[in-house]
Amino acid sequence: MVSRADLEEAESRVAVVTGAGRGIGLALTRQLLIRGLTVHATCRHPDQAADLKKLIAATGRGSVLALDVADATSVRAAAAILDRSATAVDLLINNAGIGAPAGLHPSTAEGPLAALRADAIAEVIRVNSIGPAIVTQAVAPMLSRARPRARVVNVTSDLGSLTTPVMAGGYAYAMSKAALNMLTRKLAVELRPQHATVIALHPGSVRTRLGGSSAQLSPADAAHGMLNVLDRITMDDTGRAFTYDGRLLPW
Repeated sequence: MVSRADLEEAESRVAVVTGAGRGIGLALTRQLLIRGLTVHATCRHPDQAADLKKLIAATGRGSVLALDVADATSVRAAAAILDRSATAVDLLINNAGIGAPAGLHPSTAEGPLAALRADAIAEVIRVNSIGPAIVTQAVAPMLSRARPRARVVNVTSDLGSLTTPVMAGGYAYAMSKAALNMLTRKLAVELRPQHATVIALHPGSVRTRLGGSSAQLSPADAAHGMLNVLDRITMDDTGRAFTYDGRLLPW
């Protein structure tokens, strides 16, 4: 049974989750709230995130913020609001991501080679790789105030690994996640002096809009596994990549 002291400690911790309007981000937000954390959940269109707003309203802990990770102005505006709401951020989960840009045929980002378009590839990388960089940059001052330590999680994919078998297609997504893995390693080095642990975390094959209806895991199962991994990591793990069930993910 969770003690009152444990609940009070959890309620003093603050999490920020990007891409929280649906799928894995929504499931992570729900489970973090159940654990007692205050959650500032972000999405591009809060007016379309009815389930997310109900979650936050039911607990009264946190907020729903408009944030487009691919728009630096939007990131700065959300960070300014967050800085007024939270003295420190204990956990940042860079979850927002896309497989292909809206309004373009998926093949322009996924392939085959003949169908690829530079603007489609660039947009996926802008959201999945550059977005987490500028979000972490904006939140870094609040992470530095976390005690005893902050944690940053970049939601990656085994498709971004250079070691695991490579499948045809999925060009832009795989490229963006490989770049995100390098961002994880770079952030781990820079944020180590402020005792922040930075990891990449693969949620598995999840039944979301991106993962498809035939995927192995529900968002709730993936989120549960991911948070269990977070419970176990230490500073010795900073810069590493893990799967949702706790295995090391090869780069």
